[in-house]
Amino acid sequence: MSSASLVRSTFVIGGAQALSVVTAIIRTKLLALMLGPTGVGLLSIYGSLQEVAAGAAGLGMTSSGVQKVAGTREDKEGLQQLRSVLLVAMFAQGLMAMGVLWMLRFQLADLLFSDPSRHLDVLVVGFTVTVSLVGAAWSTTLQGLRRVDDLARLTALGPVLGSLFGLAAIWAFGEIGLLVLVAALPIGQLLVAFYYIRKVPGSLLSWNISLADFASVWRQLAALGVPLMAAGLLTAMTMLIVRSYVLNILGVIEAGIFYAVWMITINYVGFILAAMAADYFPYLTQTMDDTRARVTLVNDQIQLGLAIAGPLLLVLIGWAPIVMQVLYSEEFQAGYAILQWQIVGNVLRISAWAMGFMLLASSRGTAYFIVQLVFNAGFVCFFAIGIDHMGIGAAGPAFLAACIIHFALQCGLARVMFEFRWNFVSISMQVSYFVFGLGIFALASFSSFAAAILSMAVGALSGVLGLRLILNKVGPERRFTALIARGFAILGWPIRGR
Repeated sequence: MSSASLVRSTFVIGGAQALSVVTAIIRTKLLALMLGPTGVGLLSIYGSLQEVAAGAAGLGMTSSGVQKVAGTREDKEGLQQLRSVLLVAMFAQGLMAMGVLWMLRFQLADLLFSDPSRHLDVLVVGFTVTVSLVGAAWSTTLQGLRRVDDLARLTALGPVLGSLFGLAAIWAFGEIGLLVLVAALPIGQLLVAFYYIRKVPGSLLSWNISLADFASVWRQLAALGVPLMAAGLLTAMTMLIVRSYVLNILGVIEAGIFYAVWMITINYVGFILAAMAADYFPYLTQTMDDTRARVTLVNDQIQLGLAIAGPLLLVLIGWAPIVMQVLYSEEFQAGYAILQWQIVGNVLRISAWAMGFMLLASSRGTAYFIVQLVFNAGFVCFFAIGIDHMGIGAAGPAFLAACIIHFALQCGLARVMFEFRWNFVSISMQVSYFVFGLGIFALASFSSFAAAILSMAVGALSGVLGLRLILNKVGPERRFTALIARGFAILGWPIRGR
């Protein structure tokens, strides 16, 4: 695999994900100012329910669909058939999910909000599930065809459109407008996806497919997607359980604080992982029979992930109190210690993610699910043990403990099942980032100012080293790297490239 190709796709999709994250930051900031922690807490419950329902109804077809579309891109008839099956299946599965939520609306309203009168809120979420799955069918096609630029525009523009309309409704109608925001986000994504999918040759939907062929293609999509769906659903259900538990035991303010921290530690790091997965997964699948190529690729992915995300994570640890206030408001200051704990855990998650994809690439879906089960069960258990003594603050150490167990398990499986060996650069980067993260966190307990200064210094140094690592992989002769490479050459530290 070309390192340059990996880096380019990561930065194109990552840039779009970054814009999406900025949109989410602004959206949540404005929501916090308009409705406070209560509004943020309610949005977190809506989002968790939508995530669980869409994850279950989608059957992992957004992941299996990418692989299938990529494999049939040269077969025009087969691709048209696959696109039609994917679209119809996602729409039908979305309608079924909406029906299930309708039947359980009173029970879910009582479970999630302790208020059966909020049953209409559940119905709105059910509608968003159908909309989001249709949009996902089109974005899956774009990714499978490697229309990276179109996929990046969709990732960036969809949230902007939905946020503008939804926030306007909240400004005009108050808390009632929160449901408009919940619906507007997937609708915005759907509209942008429709615009770009029309540019793909072929029709949006073909009826020239027999029921038997439809069922056959659907079974293939579902069989490949179920392990990923199960793992994603497990994580979504875990968050739904934890947020509901916090809401019912500690109150809506604490639920809002927990959601605010989770947005930073999971969703914002997630844009790096999603960007890298765009090319990493299919290429890793092709190298599974070549031990040397497989080990090299995974090490490259670990290094790239740490080089891009590591410096930012270190800075966030030191600046967590300011970040919470800037992104949200003074009312969320109680969450900054949780944020610091969880950022340290994310330093390990980046590498664990790269190793975990070997399980999927080798079709070991059951093993992948078990690993995710261990992580989520560990987090819930540690949190349940600590909440009586630490309150919402228990979420921080619980997350770090679960990340350590998850990382150790992934390392063991990678070594035993795939003969993976860390090279010197990878292990040096992993140890350095983790140790510096713990050090900055420890210093913050004595002096927030000193921790902020140290995090900036270490973040800047690691950022320069990470940039150099990326340029060495890409090579100094490319147009977008030549200027930076000349700068390193002036400093007497030239870029050699591979």
